[in-house]
Amino acid sequence: MVQHRDSETNARQVIRDRRADDTGTNHQDRTVVSAIRMRHQWTISASRNLDPLNLDARTSAVNGGLGLFPLGVHRERYGVLMLWRWFAVVIVILAVAGIWHVTIPDRPVAVIVDAETLGCATPYPIGPLQTTSTATVPDDFVPVAAVTCDPFVSDNVAADRTVSFSAHRWEGDFSRAVEMLNRSSAHKTWFPEGCGDNYSLAVLDQFWLVDDRGRATRPGYPSDSCGLPKPGGLAAIKELTPVGSTEHRIALSDDQIYELSHCRPAYRPATTGTTALTSLSAGSVFCRFSATEFVGTSSTTETFDGLSPAPDCDAVATEVASTIYVDRPTNEERLLTVELDGCRRVIADGYAPMQASDELLVSFR
Repeated sequence: MVQHRDSETNARQVIRDRRADDTGTNHQDRTVVSAIRMRHQWTISASRNLDPLNLDARTSAVNGGLGLFPLGVHRERYGVLMLWRWFAVVIVILAVAGIWHVTIPDRPVAVIVDAETLGCATPYPIGPLQTTSTATVPDDFVPVAAVTCDPFVSDNVAADRTVSFSAHRWEGDFSRAVEMLNRSSAHKTWFPEGCGDNYSLAVLDQFWLVDDRGRATRPGYPSDSCGLPKPGGLAAIKELTPVGSTEHRIALSDDQIYELSHCRPAYRPATTGTTALTSLSAGSVFCRFSATEFVGTSSTTETFDGLSPAPDCDAVATEVASTIYVDRPTNEERLLTVELDGCRRVIADGYAPMQASDELLVSFR
C-alpha cells in the first residue's frame, strides 16, 4: 500500500517536471523570436540612416543584422540602381548645358572698309538715335587707332545758329579693347521682368577702328542677359592716348533751336502786368539777344522763386535773355525775359516785374 502511494507520488512529480520543462522551452522560443524581430527593425533603421553611397556599410548592416541575404545579391542590385540614378543626373546636366549654349546669341563679324568712307552721323537729338551693332572685330584686323564720336551735340547754340560735336582719335595698344569687344554675349535671362526699360540706357558713342593699311571696321558690343550692350570695349578705347579732335558744326533752323533749347531765337519784347507772380517754373536754357539780335543761348541753374517786386524804372535794356514758361493758371506758353542790363528786371508776360538777383545776373555772364 505504501509502495503504491510512493509510485503515484513519483509519477505526479515527473509530470510536473515535464510541464515545467515545456513552459521554459516555450518561453525561450518566444524570447528568441522577439530578439530577432527587434534586431531586424534596428538593422533596417540603421541602414536607412547610413550614407546612400556607402554600399559596404549598408550591406553589412543588413547582412549582419539578419544574416538572411547574400552580400553579392545586395551589391549587384544596389549597384544597378545607383548606376541608373547617376545616368539620369548626367542626362539632366547635358540637357541644361545644351539649352544654356543654344540661348547665347550669335555675333556677326564686322566688315572691313576703306577708312575714308566712314564718318560721324549727326548726334541725337538733332539726328536720330543710332542703332547699336553687335558685330565683332575680324580676326585678321589689327587696329592701331580708333575714332569715337560725341553722342550728343553741344549744350548751347552759337550766334550763327549752329551746334557742335567732335570726333576724337585714340592710339595705343588695342589688345584689351579688342578682347572686351569680342566677348561672348550673355544668354537671355529667364526673368525679363527684372530688366527694366530700355529707354533709360545711356546713349553710347559711335566709333570705328583703323589699321595701318588705311582700312577700318565698325564693331559693336556684346549684350548682357537683358539684351543691352556691355560698353567695356568702348571704355578700354578711351583709356588709350588721345591724339586729337575734329570739331563738326551743324546749322539749325529756328524750330530746331526751339526743340533743342525750348526758347525762341526771334526777339520779342516783354509784356508787363500788375498781378504779382507767386510761383514760377521755367527752363534752364535762354536765348540771348543784343540790341534785338540773336547771339546764342546760355544756361542758368538759378531759380526765380522769392524775387522781390521791381521798383519803377525807365532804363532800356540792351542785353536780354528769354525763354518759354507755362503759365499755371491758364496752362499757356508765355515769354519770360531777364534784363541783363538797364533796370535788370525779371518779367513774366502779363505779370508785375520782379527784381533780378545778383546771383541770377552773374550766372548769365
